[in-house]
Amino acid sequence: MEKLAYGDALFIIAEDLFKQGKFAASIILYESVAVGEKKQHSERLALCQYRIFMAKQGEDQEINYQAAIQFEDYIERLDDADQLDALKDLVNTYRSLRKWGKVNIFANIMGDKAAIQCGINQQLKLKRRKKKNPVNPPFVYWAYSYLLRAGVCEARKDYNRALEHTYAYADLSWVKETDEQTLLWKGRFTEWAQANIYVNKLLAGDISVLPDYLAYVTTNKNEVVHALVNIIEAANQYDFIVDDVLKQFELEIQSLAEQQKSVGVYTQQLMSESFARFLKGLADYYLRKGMYQEGFKNLINSLELSSATNNRPYIIECVKLLEHYRKNAASDIITSYQTLINEVRGDEE
Repeated sequence: MEKLAYGDALFIIAEDLFKQGKFAASIILYESVAVGEKKQHSERLALCQYRIFMAKQGEDQEINYQAAIQFEDYIERLDDADQLDALKDLVNTYRSLRKWGKVNIFANIMGDKAAIQCGINQQLKLKRRKKKNPVNPPFVYWAYSYLLRAGVCEARKDYNRALEHTYAYADLSWVKETDEQTLLWKGRFTEWAQANIYVNKLLAGDISVLPDYLAYVTTNKNEVVHALVNIIEAANQYDFIVDDVLKQFELEIQSLAEQQKSVGVYTQQLMSESFARFLKGLADYYLRKGMYQEGFKNLINSLELSSATNNRPYIIECVKLLEHYRKNAASDIITSYQTLINEVRGDEE
């Protein structure tokens, strides 16, 4: 690798392996190319680091986090178009990890860069020039940045501020293009904005929006797991009954328990994190009602999923909840709990 001429061939092979999904093999080659490029501060060095970051994304949350941290410093070296996709992928990882400070930082950066790209695109159209474009139209990254900022505010329980960000991406009337891709994304953000308006009002204590929110979810099955997370969180916070809702989505919950799926804008990481969060919330809901069998079953399932993905914050949350209700736990629950905790300790060692 001291001979830079070999870098071109290895990079081409690495790209081919990456496209085939042979991530472990591609990482070896990308890292080799990066060694040869490290003194060049080149765009290809940044692209290698981007591919390594994406190739390392998987079920282990700690590996995902370390890969994200390592990649951060290379984003600015990428081509302007690649920067938007890289920021989207990076912020999705931090979102799945619930690193809200990081999400806020990079969502703002993505929004600012997307706004500039929107302006550049308009100028190039007037001059009829072409340039490299990101995977999606620039306005998509701008709108997504506001969706993410709203999510940060929601996590911090600042629901009024979350609504302000939601209203920002709800209005995309300034996007004048009428091609199929543009219309598709505008429709998606309109739907997501409406759903998130219901969510933030519900989490703020306005239970009257629940029927409208359920009507939305019924026609948007991809949003079921996220809706259930929000509904059970609101039920626990404001102490209202949602047994009918759980009954309504019983089959969907069972299906999600059997197989996690990656749908739409959400990555597999986000789906796994959301379902673990739902199970923990559901356990809390049942345990507070004295339904210990159902409560502990969901708590163990949440702990098991969190352990499998090395999701330490949720592992801690599950441990706290179980210890709070430990005196009500049957012996088989304690046995399952201790087995999982021993596995977690073994992984850390």
